[in-house]
Amino acid sequence: DHRSEKGALMTVRLRSLSLFRAILVMAPAVSAAQSEPSIPVGIKGGVNSAAVSTDVETDRRLGGVGGVFVGARITDTIGLQFEGLFSQRGATDDSAGFKLEYRSHYIDVPVLLVLGSSTDSDMQFRVFGGPMASYKLKAEASAPSLGLTEDLDDEVEDLDFSGVVGVGVAMGRVSVDARYSHGFTNFSTTAGETAKNRTFAVMVGLRLK
Repeated sequence: DHRSEKGALMTVRLRSLSLFRAILVMAPAVSAAQSEPSIPVGIKGGVNSAAVSTDVETDRRLGGVGGVFVGARITDTIGLQFEGLFSQRGATDDSAGFKLEYRSHYIDVPVLLVLGSSTDSDMQFRVFGGPMASYKLKAEASAPSLGLTEDLDDEVEDLDFSGVVGVGVAMGRVSVDARYSHGFTNFSTTAGETAKNRTFAVMVGLRLK
C-alpha cells in the first residue's frame, strides 16, 4: 500500500510538471493573439482640398471628410481596408469678377490594399491604394456676394468612380494618412462638357477595436 501511494504521488507530480510546462509554452501565443485584433474597426476624419478638372481653370475648395473604417489582414505586411466616408468636395472660380463656389457632397466607399511594416515598433509606416465609388448626395453653386444659390443635382451624375493612392503612419491606436483621389468619370450631365473630381485629403484615425 505504501508503495502504491508513493507511485500515485509521483504520477501526480509528473503530470503537474507537464501541465505547468505546457502553460509556459502556450502563454506567449495566447497573449499575442489577444493583444492583436484580427479585424480592426475605427473612425477617422479630416479635411479635403478639392478641385474640378474642366476646360475652365478653377481654384481649390476646402471641405470636411470623415467616417468609419474596417480592416482585414491578409499577411503580416498586407491587408485590406474598407471605408465609408462623408466627403465635401467642389471648387471655386472668380474669373467672372466675383467668387463662384461649387459644392458637392458624396458618400465615398474606398477599397484599399494596404502595405505596411509588421514590426512591433511604436510607429509603423504604410502605403495604400485602390478604387473608390462615390454616391452624390447634393450639388449646388452659389455666388455669396450676389446672394444667389442654384441647385445642380440634375447637372451632376449620381455615381463617380476614382482611384486612390496615399501614405500613412500608425502609432498604437492612432493613425494619420494623406491621400490623393483622381476621378476617372465625367460627372457632368451637360452635353459637350467634361468635369472630373481631383481631391487631396489628410485624415486622423482612431482604432476602436
